[in-house]
Amino acid sequence: MKLLVILFLLITPILHFQTTIPEELAGTWELKVPGEGEIPSQIFKWIFFTNETGNDIAEFHWLFKRTEDKEYITVFVVKGNLIVENNVFTLSTFTTGSQQVDAKLEFYEEIKWFSVGDPKFDRYPKQESHFFRIEGNTLKVQDDFNGDGDFDDKEETTIYTKIN
Repeated sequence: MKLLVILFLLITPILHFQTTIPEELAGTWELKVPGEGEIPSQIFKWIFFTNETGNDIAEFHWLFKRTEDKEYITVFVVKGNLIVENNVFTLSTFTTGSQQVDAKLEFYEEIKWFSVGDPKFDRYPKQESHFFRIEGNTLKVQDDFNGDGDFDDKEETTIYTKIN
C-alpha cells in the first residue's frame, strides 16, 4: 500500500505536465497578407503553447495595419484550451479580445478583453476544430467549409510560416 501511494505521488506531477501539443506544432505561426484600400497589410497568427499550470493553449490573432498606423492593430484575438488528436487541433475559447471599437474603423490603444457572460464574447467562435499538416517550417491549416469532403476549394487551406 505504501508503495502505491509513493508511486502515485511520483507519477501524478508527471502526468499533469504532459502536453498534447506535438513539438513541431508548438510556437508561433504567421501568415502575412497584402490588404486592400485603407488596410494595406494584414497578419494572421496561430500560437500554440503549454502555460505555467500545464494547460495546452492556442491563440488566433488577426492584425492589420492601415497606412496611418505605426503599429499593427489587433482586430481580434481568441484564446482557448487546446486539444490535439490525429492531425486535428480543437480550440475551446475562454477569452477573446479586440482593439476595435464596435464595427467601426476606430480603435482602442490596447486590447479590450471579454470573457463568458460578456455580450462581446459571444461574437466569436466558442469551439472550432481544424485539420493541420506540418511540412518543415510550414503549417497547413485546412477547413472543409463547403462540406464536400476535401480541402481543394478556394481558401480551405491556409499556409502559415513558423516564426519561433
